[in-house]
Amino acid sequence: MTKRSGWIVIITVNAAILLAALYYLLHVTDAYIAQKRERTIIYDIHSLRRQAPLPNQSCRIGSAGYTINQYGIRGRAPDVPRPEGVFRIMAMGGSAAFDYLVGEGNSWPEMLAKLLQDDVTLQVESFNAGVNGYSSRETLAFYHDKIRFLEPDMVIFYHGWNDVKYMDMFKEQVDVDSFFYVKSWREKYRFLTAPRPLRNWYALPLMIRERFDDSAALPENRSPAKKKNPGKKTARAGSPGLAWAARAAAPPSRAASAPGLMQHWAQTPGMLYFEKNVEAFVHAVLSDGALPVLVAQNTLAAPDTAEADRKKITYKWVNLDHENLLAVNEAMVAALKAVAARNDIPCIDLRGELNGNRDNFADHVHMRPRGSRRFAYLLAEKLSPLLASRCTGHTVARKKKQRTGMLTAHWVFDKIIYGTVADIGPFNMPGTLAGGVSAAPDGAVNGCLEFDGKDGEVIVPDNNYLNLGAKFIISAWVRLDEPVTRPSMGIAVKGGEYHLALRGGKPAFFGYGLSPQKWYVAARPVPLNTWVDISVVYDGTVLKIVMAGEEVCSAEAGGSLLTTSRPLKIGSANGFFKGKIDEVKLEVLP
Repeated sequence: MTKRSGWIVIITVNAAILLAALYYLLHVTDAYIAQKRERTIIYDIHSLRRQAPLPNQSCRIGSAGYTINQYGIRGRAPDVPRPEGVFRIMAMGGSAAFDYLVGEGNSWPEMLAKLLQDDVTLQVESFNAGVNGYSSRETLAFYHDKIRFLEPDMVIFYHGWNDVKYMDMFKEQVDVDSFFYVKSWREKYRFLTAPRPLRNWYALPLMIRERFDDSAALPENRSPAKKKNPGKKTARAGSPGLAWAARAAAPPSRAASAPGLMQHWAQTPGMLYFEKNVEAFVHAVLSDGALPVLVAQNTLAAPDTAEADRKKITYKWVNLDHENLLAVNEAMVAALKAVAARNDIPCIDLRGELNGNRDNFADHVHMRPRGSRRFAYLLAEKLSPLLASRCTGHTVARKKKQRTGMLTAHWVFDKIIYGTVADIGPFNMPGTLAGGVSAAPDGAVNGCLEFDGKDGEVIVPDNNYLNLGAKFIISAWVRLDEPVTRPSMGIAVKGGEYHLALRGGKPAFFGYGLSPQKWYVAARPVPLNTWVDISVVYDGTVLKIVMAGEEVCSAEAGGSLLTTSRPLKIGSANGFFKGKIDEVKLEVLP
């Protein structure tokens, strides 16, 4: 060994020892902080939501302390299943919903239960399901992934600022329909925010890995397009550090004032994308039998905001000046109101009472404790009549179908996009239309598909999430407008695994691998000229067919469904379906 090689070995060994010591020191420091001092929320990468707070932790930001429960939401954990006689409210959004400047039990979502309790005889519960940094897209995924299983009766949607962040990036040249329906929620998001590497040492290698990961991310995490400048080096696409540095250095846009400025922003791809997220969220909540309530986000930004207060608004984060920020906020509220009108649900706008008041806000959207209390009181006043009508006689609030399984897929047929229909379930498995199948406006929930009975079908490529195993629910809405003349018509069929069909006009099911292996057929046919909900429920010992809420077949059965590589077909495979189909769902029971 040469002298030079010896020095290299010595330096390498010492460097390794130094790094190991530093790693250990960070570990000890983090443990000490966790036990003795204030610490921020610890997050982990999440496949559906970019990041998620780790459950069962205590944290403190400034003077405000709170806990994250086992469901990854702030405050005490709700009881699951929900007790009888309880009306449950969940509030969802980003950090403005999380209300991080207010201590345990006193955030505006948590205060709602106390303020509304005297209005109804039921016990009212309200929970804070806001997560710092979430835009409407992450909240949509969070609802599918976790919140729907907590059995809410009312879900409040409170978003704005985190969606404004991608408006300037999505001003033009983005195919919103294709992006919304094709991009998978399972794609990995870039890991831009917490956990902080020095406070949470184990996150350091994750952040380093994610920094150099160029996989697709949702728009709120993409760097804006930059003009080519041969005299300067440009940031590598997808580099979070350089992208944020470039945005921080860029001056706010100075678009001229114009009467149509709000209308201009209303037509941009970013706003259309936001509206699609809201619409999908509303449909998901409604399909679970709960009431979605859209609430306009309050901000410090107002037409008469003083210059001193404008310094608290981080315009550089959204690359907008004050005038354009106001226009975007107005366009977002207009989108909320449009979705609410289309779905006949409430949209509450309290900005006139709160916006622009420095006593209410610590910065652009985060409210001081005083503002948070004021917001809770004003919101409770608006929610009170909704709550009273929802809880009348207790029966209205309990009309919802109790969800006992994990949603695997939910195909909605509201719109055909590039020959496909959307799956709003957590795994995004869109279906492709083939043959004589077309969109119809008069579905069980919004639009539906009409099948011609000759060659029309929807094909969903094989996926592991389509394999239902030993306990499952398969459901669909169907409508027949003429008498059935054919022996069999397929509704949802995965060849060699499960067949939900009509046989002689009666709901029927065949499962490969179940014992006895036979057709289980309902006692009566589907009525004509009306939408009917059909479900097959198998719990491992009994198979039931339920039609319009009534059990029409029940038989003992055993075994587990076989697995094949065949696609799922809707409207075919046991004879082509003639009629209309809507809201096809697959669920796996625990």
